[in-house]
Amino acid sequence: MLLLKVWKPSRTFRFEGEPESNLSGSGYPASVVLRAWGPYIVLAVFVFFWGLGSFKAILNGLPGTVFNISWPGLDGEVMKTAPIVQADAVYGAKFTFNWLSAGGTAILLSGLVSVPFMPKYSFGKAVACFFSTIYQLRFPVLTIATIVFVSLATSENDDDPKGIVLTADTFKTSGGFAVASYAVMIIVAVLYAVFW
Repeated sequence: MLLLKVWKPSRTFRFEGEPESNLSGSGYPASVVLRAWGPYIVLAVFVFFWGLGSFKAILNGLPGTVFNISWPGLDGEVMKTAPIVQADAVYGAKFTFNWLSAGGTAILLSGLVSVPFMPKYSFGKAVACFFSTIYQLRFPVLTIATIVFVSLATSENDDDPKGIVLTADTFKTSGGFAVASYAVMIIVAVLYAVFW
């Protein structure tokens, strides 16, 4: 935004037949801008809190929010042996259904909280839209839920010994990298502006 205050492109790209934009006027009042950004702000806040481990622990501590489901015909029926484990062990296949602390719950609740921010939209329309979407996506949702359920039930929430270990250090960069990446971005933007 600050760059566009001091620099303008030499020509503005428009599609054939597209009229020129009229940018004159006083703009939108702050209340309208805040209302437009409101649903996104609510979503960001909900997802932020649901991502905190301490907040998840509080949600999982509430009664009726976590269910442990044994996978029939698999839980306790299979032995894990070498080279996966040092000593033979019974394979416990349990699925933990923590519905309240799941990220999808944060998104659903943020959607409900956001309804008052949307002009000419009501909770009735929001609920109708939700069930219409569920109906349209019934088969993909069932397929994805089955894959996730089987994956979580058979993983025992352990790390895959053949997988790549990703930690915060994997993506850690130095201050010099951050400065250099911004410099490259600015150079590319300038070259784009000059040669466009």
